[in-house]
Amino acid sequence: MTKKVALYCRVSTGNQSTGLEAQVRALRDYCTRNNISDYVIYEDENQSGVKQSRPALDRMMKGIVTGK
Repeated sequence: MTKKVALYCRVSTGNQSTGLEAQVRALRDYCTRNNISDYVIYEDENQSGVKQSRPALDRMMKGIVTGK
């Protein structure tokens, strides 16, 4: 079974979209430098870190639990 790497990034406001782009770029660069080609990036924008539920994080965790 091939493993896929799950990566997560988040910003709390829409005004931080460049911050989200920077996080995604950094994650992709990390994967490139470490020869990781099978990955998926989950992104939450306008999601506070204190929220119990965040849509992309919830999808990522569900995928992990179900083995996807």
